[in-house]
This record gives sequence, structure tokens and C-alpha cells, in this order.
Amino acid sequence: MTDRGRFFSIRHRIILYSTLLIVAVVATIAGFIIMREKRLLKEQVFQLMNLETMHLEQTAHINLGIDELPIVSQIEELKKIGYVTYAYVIDKNNRIADCCDRRRECVISQELQDGVARSLENRQSADTVRAQYPDPLDTGGMMYDFSRIINNPMMGKVGYAIIGFSDMIIREQTKSLLLFLVPVFMAFLLLSTGASIALSNTILNPIRKLSEGVRTISEGDYDFRIQVSSRDEIGHFAEEYNRMTGRL
Repeated sequence: MTDRGRFFSIRHRIILYSTLLIVAVVATIAGFIIMREKRLLKEQVFQLMNLETMHLEQTAHINLGIDELPIVSQIEELKKIGYVTYAYVIDKNNRIADCCDRRRECVISQELQDGVARSLENRQSADTVRAQYPDPLDTGGMMYDFSRIINNPMMGKVGYAIIGFSDMIIREQTKSLLLFLVPVFMAFLLLSTGASIALSNTILNPIRKLSEGVRTISEGDYDFRIQVSSRDEIGHFAEEYNRMTGRL
């Protein structure tokens, strides 16, 4: 292999290893950012849905069976939240008092039978309970179900407030972040590749001059002096080599 081939081989290795290292670092950082933002977004949506479930329960615990208009108004507000898939207010007999459902038509006074295991009848805690299950309308998606007992101050447990949403909003936001990061990643990769090429030239050019000088001297030209201006170990080696050949 020629010296030029060796130099190119070294240059290629420097560029390759530098690029691989940068790719690994950037991919790790990008993965961390995406996972972190996904987790934060999920927590924010969960907090919002928990508050909306509490709000629906507070509206219903006063008006359920008395004045349905505030409940209807609250359900209509939930319809405006694009990622809310369904919202139900049901009485203690599991019959629908009011609802909205993007999956199917819901019928008032009909028993709720959507296949979600909530165990409402056996529940005693007033806290919001969250369940999750595969989204039947979205392959690979998940549904999150929030339910809460409606307690009337005078009559005790009178029903349940239920809100469900798809994780599509989380996946869409994560995809948007990924689409933003990809061009940033590519631009950084191009810049890093250019920096790797510049670094390889900085390292190899003095070595090439040194090699060419050694070849010239080995061919009998003892008056030739290696011209390396760098102040590092290579420059020091060139000075010592020139000093040695000067004594020949």
C-alpha cells in the first residue's frame, strides 16, 4: 500500500470513528429528549384529565337527577377537547344520564356497556381511578379511562363520572418533536463530518510532509530539510530529524 493510501486510510478511520461517536452521542441525547418530553406531556394530559373528571363529578353531584342542564353544558365543553374520546355521567344503576362518545352513539337511560373493566359497583374510594386498555380503533394505540364516584352530600353515592381519551395526542406530539429533531440532527452531523475532515487534515498534513521529507533524504539528498511548522510532537520530531541529517 502506498503512503498516500495509508494516509487516506487513516483519514477515513478518523472521519468514520468521529462520525460514529457523534452519531451515538446525538442519538442518545435525542432519545433522552424525546422520552423526557413524552413523559412530561403524558403527565400533563393525565393531570388535565384528572381535573376534568373532578370537575365533571363536582357538577354532577349537585345536579344529577335534579337539573341536567349544567351536566349537559359540561359535556359539551369536553367535546371541544379534541383528544377526549368519550365522557359519561351515569347513575348508580349504571344507566347513562348524559354522554358524548366519538366511537359510537350513546343512548340516554341505556345501561353503559362499553367493555371497560371499572368495577364501579364495588368502589368505595372517592379518588379518581385510571385504567388503560388497547384502543380498538387505533392499532398500537392506548385508551386511558378516568372514572370517579359522584357523591351527593345528602344521598351518598349517586353515580359515576367517566372520561376517556386516546394516546394519539401524545404520539402526535412526539412525532412532531421527532420531525423537528431529525433536520437538526442531520445539520449537526454534516457540521461534525466537516469538523472531522478538518481535524484529519490538521493531523495528517504534517505527517505527510514528514514522510515525504524522510523519503527524499533516504534517496540521498542530505541537504533537504523537512518543513513542518507545527509546534507539537510532530514538529519537534521534524526538528530533531533535520538536526540528525545535518550531522551526516
